[in-house]
Amino acid sequence: MKKQIKYILVFAICVGIISYCLYNNKSHASSSEKISISGELAASIDESNYGHIKIRDLQTNEISMLEVKDSLMLANSIEDIKWLENNTLAVISHVNPSLSCLLVYNVRTQELIDERYGTFFEWANEAPSSLYYISPTPHFSEEIGPESILDFSDNTVFKTDGGISLSNLAISPNGEKIGFLSTDHQSEKIMINVISSDMLGNEEKSSWVGVSGELEWKNDDVLRISSPEYEVEFSAIDGNIVNEMRFGETSNESMTEIEDILE
Repeated sequence: MKKQIKYILVFAICVGIISYCLYNNKSHASSSEKISISGELAASIDESNYGHIKIRDLQTNEISMLEVKDSLMLANSIEDIKWLENNTLAVISHVNPSLSCLLVYNVRTQELIDERYGTFFEWANEAPSSLYYISPTPHFSEEIGPESILDFSDNTVFKTDGGISLSNLAISPNGEKIGFLSTDHQSEKIMINVISSDMLGNEEKSSWVGVSGELEWKNDDVLRISSPEYEVEFSAIDGNIVNEMRFGETSNESMTEIEDILE
């Protein structure tokens, strides 16, 4: 009986060790790594090696370094990375307070396959060609000139007449709608806007929200602006505010007017 217990304990320990090794070295990446769509690679920003991305093969555990360098040498720090299809990695770097740089690489060959400057780079799906982004006014400009939302082919999806800055681009889960915030610098009004991503001339839907925050899609028909203090939900169908909440002392209290949030 004692021998049986001993064998069982030894077996359990061996299984545990094997499982631990498989979990950490083969099929899983660390919390600082992002796993590719294929599940074969993991990428992380190398904090100890400026301008480099660490690429780890999850099958062999081999590590390679990807140097991130834009042609104009404007980017000065890596802000975020995102995997796209076919082991393609998008790298977003900071340039100045109003501009970022997007570099897209084939990680297997380390070939640079796309480069552009703008802000709020977003994709409708995992395809590199599903890109949308904002072309902003230079931060050193005294006036806010026309700003645009562009697609992968640099077609203009939306354009302002000037005096209005665009931000917080977000694409609906089905890829059919683009939500974003616009700020009128003369009236200081902040609007939430929704347009069609296919440029078929569908009517823009917008509503004054007066507040800014993280913009995300709750589903294909509802956009949400959220911060630690408040949450506002906006209908992409009729352009109305459908839900407003403020947290803290008035947690879960429903409000009928957005002005209540600002008081």
